[in-house]
Amino acid sequence: MTKMKPFLIGINFLLFTYFLKAQTVTPVQDKANNGQLKRMVFNQWNDWQPTPNTNWLGIPKDPIGWAYWRVLHHDYWKGEDKRPWKTGGQFQQNYVSLLAQKDLDKKMLDTTHAMMETNLATALSMSGGVADLPYQLYFENKFADLYQGVTNYYEALQTKYPASFNLMMNSANGKRYIEFLDVEKNRIETIHGLFVDRGARMVSYFKILNELQPACEEIKNYLHSYMLLAQLPTPQKINEPKRPNISDSTDSQIVRELLKNWKSN
Repeated sequence: MTKMKPFLIGINFLLFTYFLKAQTVTPVQDKANNGQLKRMVFNQWNDWQPTPNTNWLGIPKDPIGWAYWRVLHHDYWKGEDKRPWKTGGQFQQNYVSLLAQKDLDKKMLDTTHAMMETNLATALSMSGGVADLPYQLYFENKFADLYQGVTNYYEALQTKYPASFNLMMNSANGKRYIEFLDVEKNRIETIHGLFVDRGARMVSYFKILNELQPACEEIKNYLHSYMLLAQLPTPQKINEPKRPNISDSTDSQIVRELLKNWKSN
């Protein structure tokens, strides 16, 4: 039992030292970061800067630096600078391209926005229907008044003198006037729905209006002439002989009336 005590003590000591070693914290060394801090004079001044240069006799100014760059890191010293952040390196090239692309995108966005506003204004100006402001504000009422005036004459003739109305509708001028009104109405509706320039649309409206106004007056005069003709008596009544107005009174009554009138005069 006494021989086992030193053995157990030794095992406990080994386990204790292993435990202490496992708990040791080793600081992480970042050489690039440490060098950056030194260059920024955060840690110390005059950090070692190995130089590969030589004097005018060709003797290295710093033998260690000369061996470091010319021998140990010869490929890096004589080779191409592969640092991405170097002047004119990949980062600067990408950054310049990014700025150029950003400026180009802004110009394209401005151009697209300007084109959109122009096209929208053009489309709104050329669109018909609800967007046809000249028609909504002026021409619609003008055309409606002209057609309503002619319609009133047609309805008056049909209501008061149906025979004359049928005679007028079957006449050559009556058919021509009805066809004219239908054609002009279709022209107005077509121009109102077309996708054309607003100025051209207004010119067409004025042209139709100038043609429609005198035509409507002509049609109304034509309908009014039928109304006047309908008020005249028929040819049979004109040619019918008039009967003499013979009174049924007796001779004595006639004499008394004559005497009454004579005395009053």
